[in-house]
This record gives sequence, structure tokens and C-alpha cells, in this order.
Amino acid sequence: MRTGQTRVVAAALAGLMLAASPGYSKGFCPPCSPYSTLGLGGEAIVPGTADIGNHCDDCTTTVTLPFAVTIYGLGPFTTANVSSNGTVQFLSNIAPSANTCLPSASHDTTIFAHWDDLRTDAQPGCSAFPGATCGIFTSVSGVAPNRIFNIEWRVVHAGAPASTANFEVRLFEPAPQQDDFSIVFGVLGNGGTGATVGVQCNTGSFFQQSSCNTAVGQNAIHYFCPLPVELTGFTVE
Repeated sequence: MRTGQTRVVAAALAGLMLAASPGYSKGFCPPCSPYSTLGLGGEAIVPGTADIGNHCDDCTTTVTLPFAVTIYGLGPFTTANVSSNGTVQFLSNIAPSANTCLPSASHDTTIFAHWDDLRTDAQPGCSAFPGATCGIFTSVSGVAPNRIFNIEWRVVHAGAPASTANFEVRLFEPAPQQDDFSIVFGVLGNGGTGATVGVQCNTGSFFQQSSCNTAVGQNAIHYFCPLPVELTGFTVE
């Protein structure tokens, strides 16, 4: 099942669970706090085609999003600060190399795709990537109103510059559901054992941590906000 199909099915199932939860108000979907997650298999990196110019150690680059994005109901955001160390920040703009488990008080409304000490400048391991080049590359899949913005990292580990990591964040145009995103993992030189993976609202009022300094163990993780039951096709009395 592809990610686009999974969004609808997973959200429908989550809607049923939400309906049975204390505090559920029929017809109302709270901001994703926490997000629901679904592990996926068989996902492949969608290659980035546009080089955003991030070739450095511990730096960020601001990118313009092709469509507005919301995270935890915050936004809409039209730009994001992408870090060489594996984060997509919507309100903060920092690039600390040393990861911590979530929450991270220094980050504000952030997707932690693979927060680790990484490098996107010219290093020995970059020969494994197309054009023998490290960096961060973007592309757009699909057509409006169902586009996907892909942000792909082709990086090496700062402490072992021959060891590579390849991963991607996919931001979805808000149809049928806002707040959705996925993280897809390609080859990870250390399996994710030195990284933090997850998402955080503000400076940690809400967060969803998928892993911290442990092996990722999944090809991809889809994060979604449960749909109201009325939109799932089921009736709750």
C-alpha cells in the first residue's frame, strides 16, 4: 500500500479509536497531540532534483514550500528552515550537532527526520551519492491539490565521514487531511543509533518521539492527525 492510500485508511481507523476515547467531542478533531503514527514498509526515497544549497557542517537553509503546511494545527507555514543535521524547523532556525531525546527546548515546532551530527559538505562518503555530492535536495510529486514535497538528505556522519545516511521528509498538501507528513529512510550508516526521530510542537508542549539513539527499525513512519468520525464513513451512536 502506498503512502497516499495509507493516509486515508490509517486516519479512518484512528478516527474510530478517537471516538471511543475520553473527552472526544463528536465532529471535532483536536490538533495532533499526540500524532498517530504508522510504520510503513517498501517505501523508496523519491530523489530530490533541486539542490537547496546546503553544503556545510551545522547550518540551516530556508526553503519556500510549494504549498502551505500545518504542524500540530499551527501555521499555515510557507517556509521552513532545513538543517544539515536532519531537522525541518518551522519556527526555530538552529543547527545543534548534539542530539537529545525529545522534547528539545531549543527547537520550536520541528520535524526531527534524523537529528544527528551530520555533514552535507564534500566528504569521502559523498562518492556514494549521485554526482558524488552530499547535500539536501527537494522535489515535488503529484499535482494539486494532492502534491507531496520531498526533502531528501544525502549526508555523512561527522564522526565517520565515510559513513552515509540517506533519508527524506514528505510533506503533504492538506487534502484530505492537514498535518500529515512521512519520514522515509534509505541507507543509514549507523542504523539510526545516534539520532532522534520524531516531531515536536512549540518548544516541547507536545511531542511524538519515534526513536532516540536506538535503531530506527522501520523503512518509513507516517504521522497523521486522526479524522473526525463523520469523515471516516462509519456511524457512531
